[in-house]
Amino acid sequence: MLALAAWQLIRALMAPKMQGSAAEKAHGIDAVKKFLRDNAGEAKVIALTVMLVLYILMMQWIGFFVSTLLLVILASRLMEAKDWGRPIALAAGVGLFCYLLFEVWIKLSFPRGVLF
Repeated sequence: MLALAAWQLIRALMAPKMQGSAAEKAHGIDAVKKFLRDNAGEAKVIALTVMLVLYILMMQWIGFFVSTLLLVILASRLMEAKDWGRPIALAAGVGLFCYLLFEVWIKLSFPRGVLF
C-alpha cells in the first residue's frame, strides 16, 4: 500500500509539470504546496502514508497491539469520523480480532514491544 501511495503521489506531482505554460510550472517545495492546496484529498493520502511508516517503525518499540490501536484510531479520525467513540470501538474490535485470530487460534505471537 505504501509503495502504491507513493507512486500515485509522484505521478500526481509530475502531472502539472507536463501541462501548462512555463510560468505556471513550479519546482520543489512550491510545487508540493500548490499541489496540496489545490488537492486537499491528497493531503490525507500523504498523512496516511506517514502514519503507516510510523506504524511500522513503532511496532517494535510499543508492540503490535498498541501501535495498531493508535493507527486505527488516527486513521478513522483522518477519514472524518464524527466522534472518538466509534474509532476507539473499531480499534478495540480490530485488536481483539487480531488477538483471537493470531494469538489464540493460529498461535502466532506478535511483537510485544517495551510496554508489554
